[in-house]
Amino acid sequence: MTTRAAVQQNGPRVLWSRSARGQVTYFWFLVPCIVLLGTLSLIPLVVTFYLSLQKMSLIYPDATGFFGAGNYARMAGDQYFWLSIRTTLILIIGPVAVQMALGLLLALLLHNDMPILRISRSLFIAPMVIPPVIAGLIWKVLFIPNLGGLNFLLEVVGIPGPMWLETPGWAIFSVGLVAVWQDTPFVMLLLLAALESMPQEPVEAARVDGASAVQVFRYITFPYLVPTLMVALLFRIINSLAIFPIIYVLTQGGPGRATEMLNYYTFINAFQYLDIGYGATLAMALFALVVLLSLVFMRLRMQAIEMVE
Repeated sequence: MTTRAAVQQNGPRVLWSRSARGQVTYFWFLVPCIVLLGTLSLIPLVVTFYLSLQKMSLIYPDATGFFGAGNYARMAGDQYFWLSIRTTLILIIGPVAVQMALGLLLALLLHNDMPILRISRSLFIAPMVIPPVIAGLIWKVLFIPNLGGLNFLLEVVGIPGPMWLETPGWAIFSVGLVAVWQDTPFVMLLLLAALESMPQEPVEAARVDGASAVQVFRYITFPYLVPTLMVALLFRIINSLAIFPIIYVLTQGGPGRATEMLNYYTFINAFQYLDIGYGATLAMALFALVVLLSLVFMRLRMQAIEMVE
């Protein structure tokens, strides 16, 4: 009796001790990854912030010195910086919205047992696996006014082809078009995987009750896809800030500064004008923009999930 009581009394303590030891063991396995990620992320951020406080130009190395908030004051009064922010937001909001809508439509279309649709999935995925530089070169050839394939097709149906990369409005549209073409398959794949894993019992029950296809999508399918949509949206927003290769190949920020996103403006200041201090300041602004967009997204994600539930 005494032995049983002792076992019962010490049982939870023994279980807790084993659990604690297991958690400590898992933690030590994670330590190398934490240290590696922290080193690769934190140290460049600290160095960039330090450089942003310096007046450092490789053209005038003798003028290097501590500048304090001077670079940030310069950035606040830089009209080209604000123009790059505007261009960045345009090339995020527009293409990402189209990617989400088109990816959802393609996922719904390919979520079908028809053999031809299952075979065609690989065709829709193809743009995603092409390197951005190669994609930019392909589309640059297609955008050539007199020899490119796009204007040829438009002229066949009687529509005069525009100057795709030579006018500001069409240049922004062209960059967005390439981004949509290359990144929509990613959204489609995520949503298609979610559709394939969705339980069919609620759908079948709704159809038995007489629900239409629109009602099934509105009240069952779409709420189920909302978490996946939010994940896809986050990835697309962050990756849209990294379409530097497409801009570099297609327009190099032109015509004028029409397609000069913040990342490209940072690049030309740091590596063409060799103004390291100001380039680091712009890089910190880009980092702040990523953090801000992530916080806004997290807030919208919580609201969307609450509305669906």
